[in-house]
Amino acid sequence: MHPTTLVYTSPDSNVMELIEELGGTNAEIVRVLREFHAEHGSLTPHLITEIARELRLPVSRVHGVATFYSQLTTPAPSEKTIRICDGPYCRMRGSIELLAQIQSQMDESWEITRTSC
Repeated sequence: MHPTTLVYTSPDSNVMELIEELGGTNAEIVRVLREFHAEHGSLTPHLITEIARELRLPVSRVHGVATFYSQLTTPAPSEKTIRICDGPYCRMRGSIELLAQIQSQMDESWEITRTSC
């Protein structure tokens, strides 16, 4: 198939049902993304595309919102993930020291991700 050939795929019925429960095309995009993230564990490119289709929004807008919020992960996170806030208040409360301590005690199988509260 030529790279620019468009192929129609039928909408994902699970996506359609959940968006309909949340208010259809007028649903709040962040609320929809949070629900799907809670259900699936992460937001895959396919899922973001389906959500955009059902909300009648550009995929770039849905992807932009999904990547803006640190609580929403687009790639599937590792099973062994520790999130440490590096915001100003948490830094004053010792998050950098905590991060250093955790890094010194964890092996390579753990993923440490900086995030904001």
